[in-house]
Parts: sequence; C-alpha cells; structure tokens
Amino acid sequence: KDKSQFIGNYNRNYKHRKSQIKKITKRALTNESKYSCQILIGDLNTPSYEPAFKNLKANWSNSFNKSPLNLRFTFPNTTNLSPFLTLDYVMGRGKLEFIETRVIPGGSSDHLAIACRVQFKRRIIFRFILISTPSQSFDNLSFLEKTWEQEIVKYIKSKNGWYDRNANN
Repeated sequence: KDKSQFIGNYNRNYKHRKSQIKKITKRALTNESKYSCQILIGDLNTPSYEPAFKNLKANWSNSFNKSPLNLRFTFPNTTNLSPFLTLDYVMGRGKLEFIETRVIPGGSSDHLAIACRVQFKRRIIFRFILISTPSQSFDNLSFLEKTWEQEIVKYIKSKNGWYDRNANN
C-alpha cells in the first residue's frame, strides 16, 4: 500500500537474503573435499537478476539453465495472477549434471514446486544444503538435510547398490 514501506521492507529482506547466501557459500565450502557433489534446494526468495543471486551462481550451477525463461517461474501460485518470478531453485556443484528441470503447477503453497532430474557422474559422495525461509532458523535445517540424504541413499541403493558414504572420489 505504501511505497516507502515496501522499499524499506525490500531492503531489509535483501540484506537478510544476502547474509543467508554468504552462510550457504561458507557452509558449502566447509569440508568441500569430502563430497563429490552438493545439491542446494529451496526457496531463495531471490530473483536471478539480483546481485546476491549472481554471487551464489559463482559457486553453483543452476538447474534452470537449460529451461526456457518462461518455464522457470515459481511465484506467485495464485488463481488471480500467473507466475512471473523465479524464486525457488535446485542448484548443484561437483560431479552431477542437470538433465531436466520443470515447474509443477498447482499445490497449496504460494510458490510452485520444482521437479529436477539429475545425473550423478560415477560414484559420488553428496551433501544436501536446504534453504530456510526468513521465518525459519538456518541452523535447524541439519535434521532435514540428514533426512533427505537418508532417503536419497535408500533410493540409490535400491537402484544399483553402489552408494558408499566413505568412498574417496
């Protein structure tokens, strides 16, 4: 309603997102040599044209790179307006290749979900880094990261059985 309030909120939010991206980068680089690849998944609330996102792209590959621009939009998910922003991402580093990424219509969130096919190159040791929303604690995501990692390990073992958490790749 009030432009000055919007600009103030946007600036505070941008500073918060910029701080989170620094934390993500630091976390990804910590013990980096232990992992063949890392996957970053979540709602960054950051459009790809912002400088904060461009800093993140220096260390991560965006799964949407092969998708047409108009098929990347994840926000808003409403009946009143078609999505026109990409705020949600799947990004990776290391021995992986994104095969296909698409936005899934529907759902009850104000953001649309993303489906992504990833090909891992040979044997891998991977790490998930999940993104929190501003209302969530960044540090409380370790449980979710471990849970997702356990589910991926189960899937990999069921398909070809080569997963080795301690392999030197």
